Amino acid sequence: MLYKTEGIVLGFIKYKESSIITRIYTERFGRVSYIVNGVRTAKSKSKAALYQPFNLLDMVVYHREKNDLQRISEARLSVLNLSIGQSRIKSSLALFLSEVLDKSLREESGDTALFEYVKQHILLLEDMPTAECYDFHLRFLSGFLILLGFGLQGADDFLDSISYERIDLPTLRRKSAILDRLFARDEVDLKASLTKAERDILLDGLLLYFKQQIEGFGQLKSIDIIRQVFHG
Repeated sequence: MLYKTEGIVLGFIKYKESSIITRIYTERFGRVSYIVNGVRTAKSKSKAALYQPFNLLDMVVYHREKNDLQRISEARLSVLNLSIGQSRIKSSLALFLSEVLDKSLREESGDTALFEYVKQHILLLEDMPTAECYDFHLRFLSGFLILLGFGLQGADDFLDSISYERIDLPTLRRKSAILDRLFARDEVDLKASLTKAERDILLDGLLLYFKQQIEGFGQLKSIDIIRQVFHG
């Protein structure tokens, strides 16, 4: 049966000679893997470009509940992410955050609030001046943790959860008021409020929390890129 849904591309892997398997977070069905045939040919480069991380798609899909791989009938960009594709900083953020999403979103069911959160942040990243992107990933991750429903209550809860890990907790505890505002999704200038070293520690802490809460989260392939761009 055919269904219409919006989707957010998380990534893809090559499949056979000319096909891909793409992982897409859909508004209607949650995280779904789709096989897309014949897109890795010279004549189909434009189709392959649809499936870059953080692309927003309008889709018509076939969906059968027990199938591990679904198929796409139609797909087109709902928003043209020009600045994300052309900016090294923004494309690095898209790659990093799409990998976090790919490892975090396991439920094969729709979640309108979570989908809208991710969608609105993609639109925000597209329109945001590159010079203001320095803390985008930290804001995104902190808000995303709240929406995933782990019961995170604020800075103290967060810091207590990672207290036995190898991380500089005293430094973060001195900034607990700032972290409380961050987890409450209040406006706070992290560049003015936290030093580069403190932002490094915060990123480490956020990723540790994901690893604790999500089985198999593991190491991110894109973490070296994000550290080089923002924390190097």
